[in-house]
Amino acid sequence: KRYRHIFAKTAIVLTVHNFAFQGNYDYRFAKKEDFDDGTTDLSPILSRSFQKHNALRRGLLYADAINTVSPSHAIEVLTSEYAEGLDDALEKVKGKLIGILNGLDTDEFNPSTDPIIKARFTEKTFEKARKINKIELQKLFLLPVNIDAPLLAFAGRLWRQKGVDILLHVLPNLLMQRPDLQVIILGSGDDTYRTKLVELQKLYPRQLGLHLRADFRLPRKIFSGADIFLIPSSYEPGGLVALEAMRYGAVPVVRRTGGLNDSIQDFDPVKGTGNGFSFTNNDSWAFYGSIIEALTIYKQKFLWKKLILNCLRCDFSWEKAAKEYEKWYKHISEERKRATRPISHRAYSSLLI
Repeated sequence: KRYRHIFAKTAIVLTVHNFAFQGNYDYRFAKKEDFDDGTTDLSPILSRSFQKHNALRRGLLYADAINTVSPSHAIEVLTSEYAEGLDDALEKVKGKLIGILNGLDTDEFNPSTDPIIKARFTEKTFEKARKINKIELQKLFLLPVNIDAPLLAFAGRLWRQKGVDILLHVLPNLLMQRPDLQVIILGSGDDTYRTKLVELQKLYPRQLGLHLRADFRLPRKIFSGADIFLIPSSYEPGGLVALEAMRYGAVPVVRRTGGLNDSIQDFDPVKGTGNGFSFTNNDSWAFYGSIIEALTIYKQKFLWKKLILNCLRCDFSWEKAAKEYEKWYKHISEERKRATRPISHRAYSSLLI
């Protein structure tokens, strides 16, 4: 309160990536008396009750404007499925909530200059280079070197949000029905998932390669050599990994949610448009169907080359996103100035008439 007059004319903007992270307390299991509706005064900072304040709820209620990292997620969080218990607060503030899709650092993620990948490439040289990178991946994951085998990849945290449940439902059938393909998985997380993947690898050692621990260099090698990148997330606010995969020519197969819905357009083999494949229902068979669709196009080398080019030519740079943020910030700042501008005597008199 003591600083309220100092910042009276300053617009407060809140950007939220993941609405599940609301503070230092697990609000899902809070007692009724511990529930923070966001309207009471803050407790002393060293008190135990201070830790029970819901920082995100309060931020939503008192910010002048709110945004999240994709237009689709800004709509999703207004439903109970995605609101993470903040339904009432988000309903109150939906008029000041927007979504701006995340950008990608195209200098850092650049296949023509990236020192991490084995063979660098451009739009003109990707065919030969990506084959070299694919062979390196097969060796790294102890799989038979076969340039013609479709190479599918997953890289991310091994937990439910990333769709690992439906991935594990799909893999046994996929590996059994399609002995011609290979799958590589990178990630750390839930031991239950790790155990199931290790057991599955024992059944299909020549088709399934695993790296079940964190590695911050390996994803770019995967992007630059894998044919298909799997993103079956149950929810994905921004979907940055899809942008990174496309930047290196790995074709994404995604669940249509959050930023993935905004960045992925289904490939049309007749028009030659689109940059990936998608499914809507959070269902293993819907996911399986999208993978089979991708594998069908993979057989058509001319179409697959066109699809990779579409991915490489996508513009998800921060330059585009920054312009949207700049425009939005300017609008919010002007709105705040108007709201705090003193009313003239003439204007006040007109309001009384």
